[in-house]
Amino acid sequence: PYLEEGKGVILIYPSLTRESICIESYSENLSNKEMKIYNSAGGMVLHATLLSNNSKIDISGLSQGIYFVEISGNGFRETHKIVKY
Repeated sequence: PYLEEGKGVILIYPSLTRESICIESYSENLSNKEMKIYNSAGGMVLHATLLSNNSKIDISGLSQGIYFVEISGNGFRETHKIVKY
């Protein structure tokens, strides 16, 4: 998982996972930002407030499929795709 110039400021990994994802940023303060996970139909399945720039989110309770992780707050918004297997 590498950031490319202009591709965003948040790193979410692994993008193919079974148990959890890590959310990191070294340039954007993620404290008190909202994290929402949506399924492929657009329904929100998980919501949390991030407490730091390095968070681990348990997604073991989600069904297998494609999900979109959105981080937002204070005019900031970034979305990443993950696959739960």
